[in-house]
Amino acid sequence: MMYKLLIVDDEKVVLDALETIIDWEDYNIELVGSASNGNEALACIKELSPDIVLTDIRMPGRNGLELVEASRAFSEDVLFIIISAYSEFQYAKKAIELEAIDYLVKPIEIDDIVEAISKAVEKKERNLKQQRLGSQLEQYQGELEEKYLLDCMLGGKVDQMERPVPFTSYAILCLGGKGESSFTDHVVDRSKHLETIMRQSFSESVYVVHTYIIEEKIILFLGSSTTNSLDHEALEAFYATFQKEIGMTPIAGISDTYKDFAQVHQAYLQAKQAFKIGYFFDQAITHHHEHEQVNQKIGESILHKIEDAVGMEDFTVQALFPLVDDVIAYISAHNLPPEKSKYVCYTCISSIYTQVQSEFGVNVTDINGEDTLLYVKLNELQSLEAIQAWLTNHLHRIDAYLKAHKGSYHDRLIQEVKHFIEKHYNEPLELNELADHFHMSSAYLSSLFSKKMGVTIFDYMTSIRMNQAKEMLRSTNYKINEICQVIGYDNQRYFNQVFKKKVGTTPGKYRTERMVKMPD
Repeated sequence: MMYKLLIVDDEKVVLDALETIIDWEDYNIELVGSASNGNEALACIKELSPDIVLTDIRMPGRNGLELVEASRAFSEDVLFIIISAYSEFQYAKKAIELEAIDYLVKPIEIDDIVEAISKAVEKKERNLKQQRLGSQLEQYQGELEEKYLLDCMLGGKVDQMERPVPFTSYAILCLGGKGESSFTDHVVDRSKHLETIMRQSFSESVYVVHTYIIEEKIILFLGSSTTNSLDHEALEAFYATFQKEIGMTPIAGISDTYKDFAQVHQAYLQAKQAFKIGYFFDQAITHHHEHEQVNQKIGESILHKIEDAVGMEDFTVQALFPLVDDVIAYISAHNLPPEKSKYVCYTCISSIYTQVQSEFGVNVTDINGEDTLLYVKLNELQSLEAIQAWLTNHLHRIDAYLKAHKGSYHDRLIQEVKHFIEKHYNEPLELNELADHFHMSSAYLSSLFSKKMGVTIFDYMTSIRMNQAKEMLRSTNYKINEICQVIGYDNQRYFNQVFKKKVGTTPGKYRTERMVKMPD
C-alpha cells in the first residue's frame, strides 16, 4: 500500500531537494504535493488528504506547529514530521503535546528523513491493523442498535428519537493490556462470553451490555436500570473473573455515569482517558471522576527542586539519582496526567544534560552515540515505571562516560579542533559551522579554545594562513593574488592588510627580502 506525502517548506531549494533526492516509491510513499507556507499547506491537507506531512517549523502565514494544530480540527489521522533549525525546549514541548511523529533538527541527513518516514509508515500500518481488528461499523452491520450506539460513541450525531434501548443511566468501560499487544487477540472471539461475565457480576443493575473492539482495546457500553454509579465491588468482581477467564492482567478505565444519551461520546473519551492514566500509573481500575478534580497544574516546587539540584555548585552525577526518585514521587503523589508528567521528566533530563555540557563540554550525542532528540524517546514511554528506569539509565550513562573520559576530554577536543582547522584553513570556515561540527555551542567552543590555547580560534586560523602564505612566497612563483586565493582569502586587499599586521611588512616586500636564489 502506498501512503500519500505532502512536503512543506518556504525555501524552494529545500522543496526541490526533498522532492527529488529520495526515491519515495522505495518506501511505499506517493508524493502528492508540496507547499511553501502554512496557509497553503493547510489548504493542501484539506484537498489532498495526505497520510504524512513533512513540514518546516518557521514559515510565512502560520508556522509548522500552528499547521499541526489547525489540521487537528478536521483530521486526526495525518502524521506530522517536524523539521526545524531550532532545538529549544519550548518547540520540543509543543511537539510532544501535538503528538508529532518526529522532530528533526537541522542540519539533517537523508537517513534521518528516511527513518522518520519509515516510522510514520509503520504507525499507519499499525492503525490499519487496528481498524481491521475492530472492523467497527462493518463488524456490527445488521445489528442496528449496536451500530448506531457505536457511531454515537465515536462522535456521530445523536438523535434522541433513536435512543437504542430504554435505560436509566449508562457508563463506558475501557479495557486493555499492560504491555501486551496481543490483548485483543485473547478476547476478540469471546465478546459474548465477556458480556455474560459482566451481567453476572452486576446482577440485575446492568441489563444492556454492548462490546466493541476499538484501537486494540475492549470497549463495554453498560446500560443500567438505576441512576447510581457502577457498583465498585461488582466492578472488582468482574475484573477478577475477567482476569481469571482470559489469563491476562488488564487495565480498566471507567467513565462517569450519565443519564443523557447525548453525552455518550464524552463518556467514551473519559473511559479512554481513565485507561491511559491507569496504564501510566499501573493501576488496575481507574475512575474518571477520581482524577477530574485533581489539580493538574505543575507546582513550582518540583521545578525549583530540579533547578537547584542540577545547578548546585559541586555538581556530581551521583547526587542526581535522589532527584529522579523525588520527581517520580511528586508525579505519583499529585496524580499528574501523562503529558504533564513527561513535561516534568523532560525538564529534569534536559536540565541535567545542559549542565553536563556546561560543566564538561559533553553533548547528548557524545554519551548516547545517537542524534535522536530526548523527547522523542521519552514520548514513546507509556508508564511511570518505564520513565523512571529511562531517567536512571541516562544518569548511569552520563556517570560512566564522565569517568571513562575524565581529565582527557577537553585536551582531546582541542586537538581535534586544531586538526580540523589545519585541514580546512583555506575554506570560508565560520565559528558556528565549526561548533556545529563538534556538537556544541559556538560560545562554549570559543571560550574553551581561548583558555587552552591562549589565542582565539580566528587568530589561530589566521596564523596558519599567514605561515602558509610565507612558505609559498619564499618557495613558489605563484602570484600574490593566487596565493591569496589558495589560502582562503577572496579579497587581496584584505589579505595584504592582514599579512602586514601579522608579519610587519607587505607580501611583496617579504618575498623580495626572503627569496633565495637556487643554485644552478
